[in-house]
Amino acid sequence: MERSAWRLAALALLPNLFSCGGTSSRDCAITPPPTAHPVELSWTISSSPDITAYNVYRSMAQGGPYSILKTAITEKKYTDADITTNTTYYYVVTAFDTQGQESAFSNEDMVYIP
Repeated sequence: MERSAWRLAALALLPNLFSCGGTSSRDCAITPPPTAHPVELSWTISSSPDITAYNVYRSMAQGGPYSILKTAITEKKYTDADITTNTTYYYVVTAFDTQGQESAFSNEDMVYIP
């Protein structure tokens, strides 16, 4: 299987935590503590014609070990909704070809959920 380089991009969808209309902290309206929001993952599909699907993996430590989140994804995106606030996540993706061979991990992407 040809190893393709694809770029994984993670985006945490988070609200503004507070807004200030004045010059002191007394003028700030602080919202309740943040709640976890989904992480939107997307990647560039492989240029290899025999790629049939992708797997998404996640770790809480840089470099792994990774746990599989979703297998046999045929689109170039995935939403991870099972997240916790005040946590850093690391994601990688692999590709599968028509013979069932799995590629090496993509580049690792990190997202922090405040």
